[in-house]
Amino acid sequence: MNVTELNTFLSAVLERELTEFSINDIRSNQYFHGPLNRKTTEEMLNEDGQFLVRESCSQRGQYVLSCRHQSTHLHFIVHEHLPKVGDSIDKIRYSFEGPLHDSVRELISFYFDRNDPITISSGAIIKYPVNRNKPFETDSLTHYFKYKCGSTLNDLLEGIDLTKENYGTLLHIKEELLPTSEVTDYIQKLQTGISAIKIEANKSVETELLNLNTYSLIGQTGPNALASHLFRCNLAFIGIDLDDKTTHDQLGLFSSGIELLCLPIGKQIRRDIIIRHECIKYFVVTTILKANDLEHSSCVILTKWILVAIELIASFGDYFGFGAIMAGLCHGKICKQTKLWNQLSLDHPRDAFIFETTLKPQFISLIKGSEPSTSNITFPFVIELCHLIECNYIMNSKLFPLYEDFSISSIIDAEADHHSSLGLENFSLDDILSQINISTKIIDKLEQFETNARLIADGFFFKEPQLERLFQSGFHLRFLFEDENIDIDQLNHEMFQRLEAQLIVPQ
Repeated sequence: MNVTELNTFLSAVLERELTEFSINDIRSNQYFHGPLNRKTTEEMLNEDGQFLVRESCSQRGQYVLSCRHQSTHLHFIVHEHLPKVGDSIDKIRYSFEGPLHDSVRELISFYFDRNDPITISSGAIIKYPVNRNKPFETDSLTHYFKYKCGSTLNDLLEGIDLTKENYGTLLHIKEELLPTSEVTDYIQKLQTGISAIKIEANKSVETELLNLNTYSLIGQTGPNALASHLFRCNLAFIGIDLDDKTTHDQLGLFSSGIELLCLPIGKQIRRDIIIRHECIKYFVVTTILKANDLEHSSCVILTKWILVAIELIASFGDYFGFGAIMAGLCHGKICKQTKLWNQLSLDHPRDAFIFETTLKPQFISLIKGSEPSTSNITFPFVIELCHLIECNYIMNSKLFPLYEDFSISSIIDAEADHHSSLGLENFSLDDILSQINISTKIIDKLEQFETNARLIADGFFFKEPQLERLFQSGFHLRFLFEDENIDIDQLNHEMFQRLEAQLIVPQ
């Protein structure tokens, strides 16, 4: 069969295939391409207004609308809405952020026919469908997944030695799948069980930051600028480089560190995230309590961190960063400073009110496992999940206090004593089930998180090297312990306790 005959045959098969499905079945539309990865999708969308619908390769059964808008490729998750008890409509419905529709086809037609933007924030309008010109390989989308993506997950993992010693190492993945950029090198380290937190010895920059300039940067920089740099650093920490739009496709099996931390082989990134959370928390505590001693106002620094916490969730959807900042603001040594909080109420009554009535309740809700109602999440609140999965590591490494008496009552009492400084809940069965549910939802929304992050990042072009360094975990450890040779693996609760004992209480 020559090329012409083959194309004729494929066209006939495609035409027959399209008529086999009902009119409301998404597979009856040529703009539906079945399972398709992001890189291949973006290569097919060359002009603004072009679009197609695909099935996510990482989450089977999840539909994604991919389009090009203002020379940028955008990917929108099609949200499924299950019927609730008592609803008059007893079937799944679909939406983006607008009205619900009975089928994905109706949903796409709604935005295509009306020229309405898919989301208000993106402004993306779909005009030109990119149709597939070949039929699915078989009637099974499972086979088509292998056809489109080249190989299945089992093919990629075949031959990997998952013994205890090599559990975190992906030795047999093809070389072309391995990332090469600086950010994706970070992911490789995490896969091989090596902490990717580096304490740099760049004295020309860090010595300057370790003096009064640290407090000047915090006090004189706007909360939005501080939050944007923390947001960027947090995403880079999990392997999402907002300056490199190809990073996602270079990570091979993993879309980002968020996916990796939910998997068994993600133990190193979970441990690094726990350390980063502690570093940010104690950085907040230290900068507040030491400010007065360095001729800066503790109240000014306290106010700035409150405003940064607001920006992190309102403007950037960074709930991990928000949780770390709030853990510092709610630290026992800060909460007990009555004079400081009274001063805040006098000088900044609005900020004090927002902190007590909005930020603290939201922080407590996150700790208890409640999911934020907003759709702009870029980095979910994962610290409690990391604490739960890595509980043995936390205890064995002495990152948090060990208990001499392992009776249930003593553990509960110890948790009550240390809760404000640890941020580690005494996990009940409900807590465990809640975290399992959260991890499932995180996996379901991986593409949405990165899409949100890139949309938000496009509006913030300001980058200041000193501010970027200000939020690096390596710098935090230098700042907190004033020791550039500190060993990441030796970090423990006693070190943080000694740090607390040295903190100066505002007078």
